[in-house]
Order: sequence, then structure tokens, then C-alpha cells
Amino acid sequence: MYDVYTPLIFFFPNTNKASVKEVITKRSKHLKETLSQILTQFYPLTGEIKDNSYIDCNDKGAYFVEARVNQTLEDFIRHPDDHKVRELIPESPMTTKSSQGNYVKGIQVNIFNCSGIGLSTSLSHKIFDGQTYFMFMKAWAAAVRGSTEIISPSFVASEVFPKTHSLKYSLPSNLMTNELLSTKRFVFDSTPLARLKSKPISDATHGPTRIEATSAVIWKAAVNTASALRTFTP
Repeated sequence: MYDVYTPLIFFFPNTNKASVKEVITKRSKHLKETLSQILTQFYPLTGEIKDNSYIDCNDKGAYFVEARVNQTLEDFIRHPDDHKVRELIPESPMTTKSSQGNYVKGIQVNIFNCSGIGLSTSLSHKIFDGQTYFMFMKAWAAAVRGSTEIISPSFVASEVFPKTHSLKYSLPSNLMTNELLSTKRFVFDSTPLARLKSKPISDATHGPTRIEATSAVIWKAAVNTASALRTFTP
């Protein structure tokens, strides 16, 4: 897989008015301790990427860092700045010539002035896909809550996929670009969201979630735009 790290951020408001000191000494510490617990179940994630082709399960650990944000979480979300968002993300280790080391993942706990938290992850796509990531985060969340539920992967790839003598992967050239990219943000207010969620779905036992409803609107617009730009054959 191409040498790329995928960043994701979860924002948690300070709902019980804990102090910044308490967040640093207790919550951030608890996040770090529970992370070390579940990594035993996801042991390849504690390894190190070698020669850009395999993961050495040497228990190196995770790249974990804490940061302070001189702003409230509410102000940050209401007036996002792309450069500030990037500062919340741990520096991608990358698998070649990195001062951060060749970690499989990076974790950054961003603590705002209001004691809110922005939990950021940067994950190597060489082992993480969407399903793997959400399984890992569900396991971490369960450990943070003190749940007795055990969420762990099954390492059965060797039984499912055929053996190959070559691990070389060539990324299609049309997926890469040297052009400058822009970021856009869409805000959905609670009233329109409620209307979207109330719309029935055929053969569904329940209505859509907020993510499903908003994603459907965005993709519908994207499909309509793409269809207008060029005609697709069957």
C-alpha cells in the first residue's frame, strides 16, 4: 500500500465543567493507560514499519503526544481554520527518514482552554482501513468506559487471501495530483437535520442517522453534478 497516513479527529466538549488540570492529570492519563491495554489485542499496531513493505511486531508502541490549544472548543468549531486544524493532527511518522520514527500510528490529545478535548489520530493505511479503524476505536472507547466487552480482531488473513511472492503495489497515476486542493466545510443546522432524519426509507426498520442523512444529501449533489458534466454509459 502507498505510504500514506489518514488523519481523523473526535471532539469532546467538557460537559461536567472539569478543570484543565483535571483533564491533563486524569482524563488524558486515562486515555493513555487504556490505549496501552487494548494494544495488546491489536499487537501489530505497536510495531514498526520496515522497508516500506512489512510491519515488525517489536512492541515499539505508539507515538503519543499532548497539546494545549489557546482557544475554546466552541470557538474553534464555529470558526475553523484549515491550518489550525492541521496543528491538531500528530505529525505523520511516514515510513522513510522520519524524525518521529516509523510508528504505525500517532495519537495527539488536544486540550482546549474550556477543557474540551480534540482526540486526533494519524494512522498508516498499510494496515488500517475503515473497518479496522472503527473496530480499534470501539475497543478503545469500551476500555475508557470500563466496559467488560472485549473487542479484538481476528488475524486470519493468511487463511483468506492467496499467497503471493510479490508485495509491490503500484498506485494508479490518475489518483495522484500536484494541484493545490481546497477544503470546504458544510454546516447542517438542527432543524434541517431533523427534517432529513424524519424522511422514511423503503424497507428500513428505522430512520437514517445524522451521518447517513447528510452523506446522502452530499452524494446526491455530487452525482447530479457529475452527471451534468459528462454522460455515463451503463
